Amino acid sequence: MQRTENNQQEKDYEGYLKLVYFKDAQKDPAKLEKTKANFLSLLESKMNQELDKNDGIKEYKITEETVEEDKAVVKYHLVWGNGEEKDDEMPLVKTEDGEWLLDSGK
Repeated sequence: MQRTENNQQEKDYEGYLKLVYFKDAQKDPAKLEKTKANFLSLLESKMNQELDKNDGIKEYKITEETVEEDKAVVKYHLVWGNGEEKDDEMPLVKTEDGEWLLDSGK
């Protein structure tokens, strides 16, 4: 999942959006586009604020991966540019195409 950190650090939110799965909107193209646009707007605002406040991302390391059938949880350790540290996790879901993406439902 290193790609998400790179997208965040480089403020490539459209690239980050490609890594997110919107299960509830998959069957309705118009709903999917609206959902993605809303998510992108929120993501840009929140991540720009976090990156600016914390002087970017210095280090990102996956610490644990747990996979159960079509769901997974990736735990990670993040060091911000200002030295503050954070441990968190990202839920993932396996799509019908077999691709692992961030689960937007969590």
